[in-house]
Amino acid sequence: MVDTRLIDLYLLGSTTILMAVLLVRLVAIGLWRVYAWFAAYLAVLCIESVLLQVLNAQPLYIVRSVWLVTRPVSALLECMVVLTIFGRWTVSFPGIGAFGRKLVVVILIVAAVVAASTIPVAWPPGAWMQAVKLTLIATRAVNIGFSLFLLLTLVFFRKFGGPVAPNLRRHTWAMAAYVTATSASYFVATASGLLGKQTLVVSNILLPAVTLTALTFWIFAFKRAGETQPDTVGDESQWEEAEEMNRHMQRLADVITLTPGGMKRAK
Repeated sequence: MVDTRLIDLYLLGSTTILMAVLLVRLVAIGLWRVYAWFAAYLAVLCIESVLLQVLNAQPLYIVRSVWLVTRPVSALLECMVVLTIFGRWTVSFPGIGAFGRKLVVVILIVAAVVAASTIPVAWPPGAWMQAVKLTLIATRAVNIGFSLFLLLTLVFFRKFGGPVAPNLRRHTWAMAAYVTATSASYFVATASGLLGKQTLVVSNILLPAVTLTALTFWIFAFKRAGETQPDTVGDESQWEEAEEMNRHMQRLADVITLTPGGMKRAK
């Protein structure tokens, strides 16, 4: 019989090594400043992974406490990574950034509702602390929200966007795939009522496997030459259509106000 714990250990160790390799590569090719928030995000994930492995033999409450501290930090950095990606896509769309930031909030609210709706089938059983349960649900919601936002960004700029650096395009696709897989993995990890007793084993293999794939792609996709924005000759009608869309987005951002009670139109 295969020892799944040994597989988990190898996968977790491999992801930690690849995170460190990716960080070193970003520094070596001089792109760590361009992708500063992503580098910080990787560093926190790497530290979290090392700590969880080192503390694996310690009492469970210690491991949980460390995880509860690192999760909000990584979620905040993940948010900055996503917003930075959007900001670089919108260079040719001045003013759309305000709309995008408001859209992030709205999508995260929707994602929180979606994540909460999975509670009946994805609420961790046993004697887990309530804080751990809520953190898992919040993590799932954040990743669902960022996944939707990045996919909408890719769809929108595929039609209306100008040329962007190859690194940015690859980075966006990889990040979208990563947060989508992460949200799915966290769902699988807690959906024992729906998926049976093997869910934890599946998620412990699925998440690091997806992370390994994403990290490997990032390591080879990031190139110094990939920061050069290509020159293209656009269709005049397409540029006019994009400009009109940009003006519409700016007007929409101007009249929408986010309040503690939700989103409303300004009078």
